[in-house]
Amino acid sequence: TAAPLVCWESCSACPSSFWNVTFRVDMSNQTVSMDGVHIAASFQGFDPAATEMTYMGYGIYDYTISLGEGTTVEYKYINGIDFSGEENVPMECGVDNGFGGFNRSHTVGSSDEIISVVCFGECQACSGCTDPLSSEYNPFAGTDDGSCAIPLAFGCTYSDADNYDSLANVDDGTCTFNIGSSCPGDLNDDQVVNAADLLTFLGQFGTICN
Repeated sequence: TAAPLVCWESCSACPSSFWNVTFRVDMSNQTVSMDGVHIAASFQGFDPAATEMTYMGYGIYDYTISLGEGTTVEYKYINGIDFSGEENVPMECGVDNGFGGFNRSHTVGSSDEIISVVCFGECQACSGCTDPLSSEYNPFAGTDDGSCAIPLAFGCTYSDADNYDSLANVDDGTCTFNIGSSCPGDLNDDQVVNAADLLTFLGQFGTICN
């Protein structure tokens, strides 16, 4: 009798479908190590230094890997490159790792997926500014922490523009610039070429420009 077909280092057959799974962690509540942020997981032998995550802004680091449908992976995030910087996963969102602590766990579904971002060492997203009309807005914040302080002000933010708005903190594309007179010899921009323009020229004659 032939033994059932199994996948390498597995008790069952290999999955027939693979999907991209993106892991994300919010490091806003941490001082990030000079060695970066890593993920240690069952799919890479729980090596704390092998899989560096990519910074994507707002304190968020992510990593994407193709995993077999129905596969259950255990993982945790590492601040640095060794387990001295591992997160302490809370029991309420973790599975026993056999060493007195907990790992995170996820079972791969039937499509590409992004696992909901969590705060390092917590079960939920970090708190932050949740008002999209505030300059401090963080799209990954789970709950508002009262940090929203500066309302968005739209206008021209280029200081060399004719309509520069010193109060604007978001450029709205309305900047206009004076490109000079349409009359080539009109040096003083009065829309007339006359002796006044000649005097303007003579007044600058001999000037050495840097």
